[in-house]
Amino acid sequence: MELHGNDKPVIVRDEATVALSSASQTEGLAVTISGTVVDRDADLPEQNLQLTLYYRHVGETGYTEITHLDDDCGNINNCLVDQGGGNYAFNFTIPSSTVLNPGVEYYLMASDALLTTYGPVEFHQNPYMTSSVG
Repeated sequence: MELHGNDKPVIVRDEATVALSSASQTEGLAVTISGTVVDRDADLPEQNLQLTLYYRHVGETGYTEITHLDDDCGNINNCLVDQGGGNYAFNFTIPSSTVLNPGVEYYLMASDALLTTYGPVEFHQNPYMTSSVG
């Protein structure tokens, strides 16, 4: 039996998503969260890469989740798009009904069935945030 090392998935938000934290969003308009998950060995048989977005309106206690899988691309809105070289593009939409003043908190979780990573690392205390104005 051959043993493989395992690379931890790395979550990279694109520039537009990072900019959401520093600019107010229009209340009632959906927000797009996008970027790339890098996992060089996600195509190994024992792995099943998935990415989950957790989001909530600021002040709520529970998160709503949306999961993207690397092996379920029948619906392009519910998959990670394999870009080759261990890079998987993602695109989530936080619905307009959540984008209300004072804003939205969110975090991402990537798992390859062996290792799990979060963005941001301290997601419980400091999730990513967007502010909203009416």
